[in-house]
Amino acid sequence: MNERIVKAAVAAANKRVPNLPQESGYCLKFVRMVVEWGLFDGRAEFYKRFLVAGTSGRGGELTPAQRLAEARQDPYAADMEASAKALGWAIPSAFRRAGDLVFDHNAAKPVGHVGVLIGRGMVLEQIHPKFRPTSIHLGHGSLSVTPYAARPWTLVARVRE
Repeated sequence: MNERIVKAAVAAANKRVPNLPQESGYCLKFVRMVVEWGLFDGRAEFYKRFLVAGTSGRGGELTPAQRLAEARQDPYAADMEASAKALGWAIPSAFRRAGDLVFDHNAAKPVGHVGVLIGRGMVLEQIHPKFRPTSIHLGHGSLSVTPYAARPWTLVARVRE
C-alpha cells in the first residue's frame, strides 16, 4: 500500500486538501493533486515527473513526440494511463492495493477517467453523481466512493517515485 497516497486521498475526502476541483470533469486534476499532496508536499511534480506519453486519441497523424507535446498542453486521464504503462506501473488487478491509481481509457473518449484506490475494493473518484448513481456521494464537489468491481477499469497502476 502507498500509505502517503491513501492518507492524501482520505484528507481530500475530508476536505483537508486545499483547492480541489469541485465540479465534475476534472478527475485527472483531482488525482494529480492527491498524489502531489501525498508524495511531494503539494508541489507541482506529477506531470513533470510522470507525464511521458500522449495518446493516439488526439487525432490526426501525430508522432509520439507531437502527441506528448499536446498532452503537456492539456493532459487527459488517457495520457496518464499511457504514461503509467510506459513507466512500467501496470500491475495485475488481482494484486491491487490502496494507493494505486485506476484508469478507464474508454470513459469519455478520448479523455478517459482515473481514480484512487482507498481500499482494495473502493475507489475515490471525482465524477458527477449522475454517472455513479449507486456510489457513495460525499456531498462536496463531485467526490464519490465507488466499489472497484462496479466499473470496467482498463489499468491498475502503482505509482513509483
